[in-house]
Amino acid sequence: MFSWPVSAGASAAITILLFAWAALHVFGFLFGRANTEGTRRIYPPAKMAASAALVACAALFWLAGARGTFLSPFSAFICFGMFFGFLGDLTLAGFLRLPQQTMFGMLWFGIGHILYIIGFSYLALALFGVAAGAKAIAAMLAWMVIAAAIWRFYVSSPEAPPVLNYGALAYGVLLGAMTGFAMSLALWHVAFIGTAIGAALFLASDMILGNVLLRGNRFRLAHDLIWILYIVGQLFIVFTNAVALRLIATL
Repeated sequence: MFSWPVSAGASAAITILLFAWAALHVFGFLFGRANTEGTRRIYPPAKMAASAALVACAALFWLAGARGTFLSPFSAFICFGMFFGFLGDLTLAGFLRLPQQTMFGMLWFGIGHILYIIGFSYLALALFGVAAGAKAIAAMLAWMVIAAAIWRFYVSSPEAPPVLNYGALAYGVLLGAMTGFAMSLALWHVAFIGTAIGAALFLASDMILGNVLLRGNRFRLAHDLIWILYIVGQLFIVFTNAVALRLIATL
């Protein structure tokens, strides 16, 4: 069994959840049925259960590891960011029925990205003594520009409603800011390379999703690819907790 920097019981629970997360995707793909367009196969309830497992992992890292330490605010923001991501998953998958599902999905994820950014700033302050230094600001601005460029050339469509087009732009720029801050953590300490990779996977996933939704460029298993990039990205972000908790143990 893996050993995580939390209480013994929570460490075992996180390991079980991690294996369940992987098994849900394997069985969800093997026993799922492709939709009529052939763009998705993974059984939707399996995806929602896997997303919920990551929320549970984030809660365990917070309540059984970081709580009571100066990393508690960081871990709490990651946990609630994951929760809003879960709401986004439920909304886009149709389990949470709301008007304008795409816009509400972007809203939930956008709140999650804001929470991630705040959490990363707490982490930077706790470990490096600065909440948002020059590295973080430069990286955030650079990735906001990159995200806007990707939106312009890969996502935006004259056939899509303006509110959806510019909503996707605002969301993409916010996601770019989160990605940039995650990249800056890796510049401060190489141990956070997984966090940077996770944020980049999240960005790639949502840009492909935007291309599919706004430009209609559907290809075989497109939604499964989008999901795997996204959920692995979320996994890396959640397990930033393990990296941070191990680092403070050495300080």
